[in-house]
Amino acid sequence: MAEVMYDEGTDTFDDCEHVYVTCTDKSNLEICKHCGLEREEFDFNPEWKYFTPGKDASRCHGSSLRENTIAGVFKECNLDISQAIALEVEKKFKEISKNSMTRSQGRKGIVAACLYHTYREMNAIRTTEYICKLMGLDMKSMSTGMQRYNETFPEARNCYTKPQDLLIWLMELVGLEKEHYDKLKTLTIMLSESTTRFKRSTPQTVATSVIYFYLCLNPALKERLKITKETFCEKVSPSPVTITKLVEEAARVTGVIISI
Repeated sequence: MAEVMYDEGTDTFDDCEHVYVTCTDKSNLEICKHCGLEREEFDFNPEWKYFTPGKDASRCHGSSLRENTIAGVFKECNLDISQAIALEVEKKFKEISKNSMTRSQGRKGIVAACLYHTYREMNAIRTTEYICKLMGLDMKSMSTGMQRYNETFPEARNCYTKPQDLLIWLMELVGLEKEHYDKLKTLTIMLSESTTRFKRSTPQTVATSVIYFYLCLNPALKERLKITKETFCEKVSPSPVTITKLVEEAARVTGVIISI
């Protein structure tokens, strides 16, 4: 264990004013000797390979998948994230962390927030609950990550998810073809503002309930997809009880009789 003494006021933690830390030779993890606070820096630098002694580096490639890299975080979570998404997440993370160190226990929350907004920008909107489950986070860590993200990108505070924004994603989970999207979108917009029950429900709950209501209106389609209420809820998360209540509400509003 190597001890490092920083000059007063030069490189303190974001949540700790102490400057006396210890670090290991094999990681970027630093620990405050006074209060035990931890922080960890990500390594975004390329690794240079030397194949001939005394010569310039002949090859440069991306950093290996260590735990202190963005790719390492995804690997740790067993996620197969496309290169385009991973690069955008890395870009956002670097912007957030450039002016202050990121503690090791908070890095996943910030990466999760960057992933959430990257999906939004690529028109593949997901819910924060989904991102939490994907990365094994609790909502408190996700909330902290979102707060750090909003501090760097204040325009993100105006981003709101509407039920219709989630339709394509949820349709893919269920196996519903895109040809049904326009009808589902019209139905979702109409029902989402129809009653207090719909207005108080989360966007994902509204969207999933409308999709199941649509399937109930088209029993042949529902049968072809081999969907029951139980298998449907397994794919899209909301409970059968929640789905039933909103589908019954949708049937009442539209004046149709269906078998749930």
